[in-house]
Amino acid sequence: MIEYDIDKMQAWREPSCEQLASQLKLLTSAFEILKRRLLVLESEVQVRLESGQYVPGYTLEFSDGNRYWNISLDRAMRIGVPKKVSSLMTPRQAEINGFPKELIDRYTEIKTSVKLTEVDIDQINDRLKNG
Repeated sequence: MIEYDIDKMQAWREPSCEQLASQLKLLTSAFEILKRRLLVLESEVQVRLESGQYVPGYTLEFSDGNRYWNISLDRAMRIGVPKKVSSLMTPRQAEINGFPKELIDRYTEIKTSVKLTEVDIDQINDRLKNG
């Protein structure tokens, strides 16, 4: 019969505190490098897609964001945009508080956001083949 020393087995499996610290430091550093590289790659893919190039497996999704005032604070105050304690109300808050919709539409813009999205090329190819 083979006898096992559980304490020795645990010591073999579990890293020392120094090893843990070393691994954590190494992985944290590697993670930061990977995050920076990922941002660069995502930016490059987005630029290429925006210029009309095809990047396999990626697309851009556009969506409307929040409205914002496209006039100066002084001008907004002159036309009567309601003010909160330290700033103007948002267009939505002004609308809720009865500010004329025509003025809100005239003096606001909607920011469009762009999101890089991964697409499954195989799924798209299957749909194209199967109609």
